[in-house]
Amino acid sequence: FPVTIREKVAVDEQIRRTLILLTERLSGRETVLDIMLPEITVESDPDMLEQIWLNLIDNALKYSPMGKTLHITGEILDGAVSVHIRDEGNGIPDDKIPHIFERFYQCEESHKPKGNGLGLSIVLRIVEILGGSIECHSELGIGTEMIVFLPQICKIDGRNIKQ
Repeated sequence: FPVTIREKVAVDEQIRRTLILLTERLSGRETVLDIMLPEITVESDPDMLEQIWLNLIDNALKYSPMGKTLHITGEILDGAVSVHIRDEGNGIPDDKIPHIFERFYQCEESHKPKGNGLGLSIVLRIVEILGGSIECHSELGIGTEMIVFLPQICKIDGRNIKQ
């Protein structure tokens, strides 16, 4: 994943545009969107960031029952940002959480028609390239929360990626 475009990215606006791209998936699901994002700007690769949001929001929608709420929040920390994407789905068993970022891993056989098990491994790789980290918190019957932490100025190989 080469980082070729380095610019200021309004993460809050990028996430809103991602939701528009996923409008078809939202159609007929009666999903409630609870979006509480302050203005969040980072210096990073916009295409790579967009891939993170597409994968995480798409997963949250895929594995949430109809009529549930998708929560997206964010905050600016000391020189970093965090974005929380939380669904109200079935949750992930504790013993499976350590494996969800592995390539081709799917928690259940029933998920095979919904994807190929690559999305979260790609997300992890992109987040790491951008100098960030990702956490998963899940509770059975309650839902799953993915938290992405990114530096406001992303670095590659120890160098700032400013233009």
